[in-house]
Parts: sequence; structure tokens; C-alpha cells
Amino acid sequence: MFKRFSNRHLLIALGVLAGLYLLSFAFGGRKTRTFKETLSLIDTAQVSRLQIERPGQETVDIIKNGADWQLRLSSGALVPAEPGTVNRALDQLSRLVATQLVSRRESDWATYKVDSTGTRVKVFGGETPLLDLMVGRSEFQQTRQTSYVRLHDEEEVYGVNGFLEMSFNRDRDDWRNRILLSGNRNEWSMLTRKGAGDSSLVMVKGLGNEWMLPDSTVLDRTEVNTYLTGLSNLRGSTFADGQAPSGLPVYQLQITTTGEPLEVRAFADPAGGYLLGSTQNPGVFFRDPDSSLTQRVFPPVARFLPVEE
Repeated sequence: MFKRFSNRHLLIALGVLAGLYLLSFAFGGRKTRTFKETLSLIDTAQVSRLQIERPGQETVDIIKNGADWQLRLSSGALVPAEPGTVNRALDQLSRLVATQLVSRRESDWATYKVDSTGTRVKVFGGETPLLDLMVGRSEFQQTRQTSYVRLHDEEEVYGVNGFLEMSFNRDRDDWRNRILLSGNRNEWSMLTRKGAGDSSLVMVKGLGNEWMLPDSTVLDRTEVNTYLTGLSNLRGSTFADGQAPSGLPVYQLQITTTGEPLEVRAFADPAGGYLLGSTQNPGVFFRDPDSSLTQRVFPPVARFLPVEE
């Protein structure tokens, strides 16, 4: 009888434990998966278009053309986009993981700015939509940055890591390529300047990496280094869209490199100052009303001449 009693109680105990295990699995396991974690999983190499809609602003339309990104202007013209800015934005969207579910109610959308006051971001691969996302406000939570987002056709509001508002809530010109001149100055071997006044100059790099005039006069090393460093990463500020320059350039700079030569041209602007363009950003001109940018490219020749002792 004792054996039968022990076996019966053992079976009951095992049954209770099995039931508790199943209950804990059912309820506990469900608790760890209460919301969608992966909001987007995108192969950025397949992205062909990025569209950003902001309230009261024209749509930002960025299109992949071969290996380059282009931005569509109001006129319909396509101009170079800043590749680093576009690629960083797509990297943020390529794998968007929710860290928290903050609301399931449409009534909370305005609180997190994922309603019509938010920024809508659409990503396409060809004609196929890859992502349609509402980007809302961002905030600091303890030691991390949190942005609130919502998949456009869903009600849930999620928190994700990062400061998406800064990346996508920006003016259209902020997506444009502002490069006037860029390159590795160590690959430059000759600079030829032509223009008004005393701006004409030919600088040649010697065998010892010193820069000199064609008559072998060695130029001031410090001044030349400062000048070339500035030229190696020169950016414009204000775009002169629809204002094509006329006539001949007032100033012209050509740089001989190990690759294709680089060229910068400055034209007189009827409104004052100059319009500058370069071969590295074809079809794009920058306004320089106070001539500060022009002076950086075409400073007086006397600046580089050695000081006579």
C-alpha cells in the first residue's frame, strides 16, 4: 500500500509541476514578446529612393543615379546630394530596433509627434516600398537618446535609440553637396591661377615637396601649407540656383593632380560679389556676396612670396 501511495503522489506532483511549467511558459514567454522589436530590415544597397515629407515644406526627393545620389529641386532639376548625409540616414533606417512600446493608442500620437506634425520618411527599392515611417520627437533618457517613431499604417508608437529628428527634420539644402573643392593635397603638383589684378600665379611642387615659382623661387612654406589645406576641403554656403553666370570668369584656378585636373571659376555676380563653381560639383554655383570665399581661393600673390632679409 505504501508503494502504491508513493507512486500516486509522485505522479500527482509531476503533473502539478508540468502544469506550472506550461503555465509559466505560456504567460512568461508571452510577456517577453509583447511588441514588434525589428521595425525595419533594409539592404541599403537595394535602396533607390528616399522621400522625406515635413509639414509645410516641399518634399525632399533623393534618387539613386548609378553610384551617385541626386536631389530633385522645385524646378525638377536634379543636383548632387551629399553622399555622406544620405548614407548615414539610410544606415540609421537599415535596422531599426524598438527598445520600448510606448503606446498603442492613436490619441497619443500628438504627444510623441508621430501624427501629421511629424516627419514622414519613405524608402523605396525600385517601385517597391521598403519602409514608411513617421519620425517624431527625440529626447534624452538618462544616458541615451531616444526617438519616437510609428510605422505609418500602424497605431503603435515605439521608442528607438538615436536622434532621428536631427537626421530627418532638416531643410532640403542640407541634403545637398556643398563641395567646391576637395582632394588630397599631397597629390597636387601644380596650381595655375589666372585673373584680375595680381591674382595670376603658377606654383610648382619641387622634388623636396617645397612649392616654388617657375623661376625656382621657393615660396613661404607656412603660408603655402595653410592655403593648400584650406583648398583641400572647401565648401560653399548659399546656392545660386537658377542664376547661371554669364561672360568670362574673373578668376580661375586649375590644379594638376595625379588624376583629373581640378578647376574653380569665379564669375562676377550682378547682385554683388561673385558666383563660384567647380568641376567637382558640375552645374552648381555658390553665391559669395562678401567675396570671402573668393578671397580664400584667390588671395594676393604677395602672401606666398618669401620675406627678404
